[in-house]
Amino acid sequence: MGIAGKASSDCGAHEWYRANDEAEHCYHCSVGYRPYDAEHLGFMDRNQMRSCGTQT
Repeated sequence: MGIAGKASSDCGAHEWYRANDEAEHCYHCSVGYRPYDAEHLGFMDRNQMRSCGTQT
């Protein structure tokens, strides 16, 4: 079974994750990028994902 890559065009339904201390990226497309801002809602960083069991 293969793994689908991110779309190169805008997915139009961005779901954000914190990629590092400076940026958030979209799970679905490579176009989705925004500077990290602690005030943004609706994202989970890697540590939060581990703590709720969504990432190992």
